[in-house]
Amino acid sequence: MLWVPVALAVIGLSVTVGGFILSRRAGRSLIEERLGLESVETTVVAVRRSPLGDALNRALVRGGMAADLATQLARADIKLTVGEFLAATVIVMILGGGVAYLLTRQVVAAVLACVVCFFAPRWYIAFLRGRRLRAFNDQLGDTINLMVNSLRAGYSVMQAMGAVAQEMGTPISTEFGRVGQEVQLGLTLEQALSNMLRRVPSDDLDMMITAINVQREVGGNLAEVLDSISHTIRERISPFIRIRSRIV
Repeated sequence: MLWVPVALAVIGLSVTVGGFILSRRAGRSLIEERLGLESVETTVVAVRRSPLGDALNRALVRGGMAADLATQLARADIKLTVGEFLAATVIVMILGGGVAYLLTRQVVAAVLACVVCFFAPRWYIAFLRGRRLRAFNDQLGDTINLMVNSLRAGYSVMQAMGAVAQEMGTPISTEFGRVGQEVQLGLTLEQALSNMLRRVPSDDLDMMITAINVQREVGGNLAEVLDSISHTIRERISPFIRIRSRIV
């Protein structure tokens, strides 16, 4: 049965060597890579390249399998492409299976370890995604209140979002900062807000974005609308915050 760890080692070596000999992909920004956006005619800083991840990305894009996983990675704020994530999963499976076999000398244990190592990264993504969404929703009421004060002080919507990116904590500052970056890269505000909603599937955020889009189309006092939304959000989440603080 010594062929099992030898086979695992060979597979791992093949994956590593194969990654280095694969051709590099054409440059795309991390925003485009993770969210599937169309090309933006703006010079961006090149991001790191992973040949193995690039090859998997190309294969998955051709097969139409990458969109959902890319969305889940973005929602968890994991800065990996789909190909890089899957390559890392394969490597973890090989290492986990090899270690399990070396410890137990049983093929069944190695197979079970590979199965666990396959699902573990996805469980971790789900955990990070849920934690990040809860943190975002907890901050959203105060964020909208800050935007209301900024708008009443004469700021534009983009300037108000910039204030959120500077004054609030993560994750909401990160998301509003990305909106500003995408607008600078050439996207419309509506597209950038839609991308943020894709990364953060929050009903309250959806309501805020709808109010902004409607105001841009038909006009009206955006500060008053957002103030009403902020009050509704804060009233709804305040009992949950009190319960959570008592538990902690």
